[in-house]
Amino acid sequence: MSMPDDFESRIPEGMVEKYRSMRGVTSDIESAVHHQDVEGGSNRIDISWKDYIEDLEELALRVGQLGSFSSIYGIPPHGIFPALYLSYQLGRRLVMGAEVIIETNESPESLLVVDGSCSNGASLIPYRVSVKTAVIYLEPSQRRICTPELAVLEVAGQVRFPYEQKVHK
Repeated sequence: MSMPDDFESRIPEGMVEKYRSMRGVTSDIESAVHHQDVEGGSNRIDISWKDYIEDLEELALRVGQLGSFSSIYGIPPHGIFPALYLSYQLGRRLVMGAEVIIETNESPESLLVVDGSCSNGASLIPYRVSVKTAVIYLEPSQRRICTPELAVLEVAGQVRFPYEQKVHK
């Protein structure tokens, strides 16, 4: 797995505090808002659309570290948007289901499986042997059973994506 911390050396000057805040380091920046989850006591992190798109752009820049691949599959629900974004940005084929790989006789090594976030890694288990895996946000976990090969950002709590947040009128 690529170390999430190497990302910090490439963060533009004005964005360093935002990413430190998302990792749980004290910050004055309010772009990532932390909430206490009533049940588990863990932090919830609200990601804005602006921050989410910037993190998707970083994912698109970094997936080349995983080698070559010709198709992208997004694990529902949070991997669908990153897979669609990467498909357009990188000019790769979007796979809508694992059975498509079997039907086209494509090698599993040429598949990139993406998810929006990963805590314990359970969603990645079916893909851990022969495909490349990447996530945007690596959430904290005491029992990680599967770790993605690439994580853009290690965060200090559970991510709430912009499309999960209520729109206030």
